[in-house]
Amino acid sequence: MLESPNLSKIAYENILKIITSGEIKLGSQVSQNAISRKLPMSRTPVREALFALESQGLIEKNGTKYYVSYVSKEEVMKLYEARKILEGNSARICAENIDAEGKKKLQLVLRKLKILSESNSATPDQIAAANGNLHQTIAELSGNMYLSKFIMETLLKLRILRISLLISQDRRVEEYKDHQQIVEHIINGDGKTAQAAMEAHEDAVLEFARETAFKKLYVD
Repeated sequence: MLESPNLSKIAYENILKIITSGEIKLGSQVSQNAISRKLPMSRTPVREALFALESQGLIEKNGTKYYVSYVSKEEVMKLYEARKILEGNSARICAENIDAEGKKKLQLVLRKLKILSESNSATPDQIAAANGNLHQTIAELSGNMYLSKFIMETLLKLRILRISLLISQDRRVEEYKDHQQIVEHIINGDGKTAQAAMEAHEDAVLEFARETAFKKLYVD
């Protein structure tokens, strides 16, 4: 068996990769024994990794068994319908109200996202987190705490899907380009264009999900 101080982290990264690659489908059981044999390592770090994934809402525990959190295709479609409205208005309001300090903060978040998007060593979950941070920052800078709350909730529900999309290097590049344009419109104070750009971005993400992630994550 593999032994290391970072076993739980290794287990976490491997289980996440197994899920987002579609090797374990949404709603399917995650076997501690099978993962322990696959890695290989003892059940303790695997259990710690599963606990971390559960706390993030990526898996769910029922009794003594773990399952990949399930969001149906229909729910995904409805969540993106909601995201399009929420995120579009968030970008517009942010552009209409952002101040100099807010612009600096948004540019810093975008710069960090650029570095990760161009890095060969950045993992899909790291980039997904950075993308989510950008969306959350825009929502916070809009000054509407309810928009911020609802957007965070949709981001969490869609986390597995969002991570799986960013396995693709091409998608990482497209995501960054979209975010760069959105931020530019916000900083220029162009609310309507920022809203349109954000809505187009959400449409593009959903379309890419239909073409790629849906086929990996769901059992037909």
